[in-house]
Amino acid sequence: MTFVAGEPAHPAAPTAVLLLASPRSGTTLLGMLLDLHPDVCFVGELSHYQTSLSKDVDCPCGEPISRCPLWSAIGAAPSWDEAGSPSRRDAAATVARLQAETRRPAAVLAALLGRPTDAQRRYIAYLDRLRGDLARQSGARVVVDTSKRNLVEVLLRASIGSTPIEVVHLHRDPRGVVMSRLASWRRSWAESSSPRGVVARIGWPIVLLNAWRWTRVNATALAITRRLRRRGRPTTRMAYEELIAEPQKQIGHLLTELGLDPHDAAEAWVAPDQAVMVPNHSIRGNRVRHSTGALTMSVDDRWRRDLPRSMQLAVELITAPVRRPLEREGAASSR
Repeated sequence: MTFVAGEPAHPAAPTAVLLLASPRSGTTLLGMLLDLHPDVCFVGELSHYQTSLSKDVDCPCGEPISRCPLWSAIGAAPSWDEAGSPSRRDAAATVARLQAETRRPAAVLAALLGRPTDAQRRYIAYLDRLRGDLARQSGARVVVDTSKRNLVEVLLRASIGSTPIEVVHLHRDPRGVVMSRLASWRRSWAESSSPRGVVARIGWPIVLLNAWRWTRVNATALAITRRLRRRGRPTTRMAYEELIAEPQKQIGHLLTELGLDPHDAAEAWVAPDQAVMVPNHSIRGNRVRHSTGALTMSVDDRWRRDLPRSMQLAVELITAPVRRPLEREGAASSR
């Protein structure tokens, strides 16, 4: 949505859409497409808010965060700082400490057993207030968060959070994810004589590491969404390839599940596979978040051509225990 400073339109608690995905799975694009709806505010990786604020990074709207109309309003809001710290540097340190304590293995185990720690309760309360401020300042009914560290926080928000959540598990073919990582490394390091340059030219360490990461993240997301469904919590599973094949249709389905009317964003779509992007206020994410104007979506399947067959087979083997259940669920839901 396009933010205009003024009186907030929706003071009630927003619905938080939490996107679970491994890196390079299309979460930034999904957030931007949802952001085309006037009642949606896409904020990117919200867990990096305090760090981005302290560094005064550039917002995709074209201004530094300190001068961005949305984030400067959030910085001035009474609850922008979890602990009432007197300075932004102190607040960033406080939130970083809470994040680290929230994700410690012992704390994660406590959360799984239904006994969240004090640090976890404080951190979730901070996120609830931050998202509430974002809804009030932007006038949005839905706040979309693509933080890659949402896996633990989803369970905590489902059990102790004060605002409604909708969890979306976005997964992409692991061969596409690995190809994207490998291409990025080679663009950055292939000509270097450093150890990273050697790794980039060999390729195999990047392929194996990212195949394992894809498996770990998506296995955790699969377990979390199944657990939430058993508890009656709303969850959605979406394949990146399905999103790109029919973006307007898939976004329309998701908006409907969120209680929003897809027709309110119809003017942004000039074709079923082409939308006119507007400036957003997302923190971190793929560089596509800086794109504006007409954007045509097409499947990135260069892995079929550029990823050697031996590497494809290795990725298929490593990811099979998770990839196959996801494929079965996708096939079942399409029948």
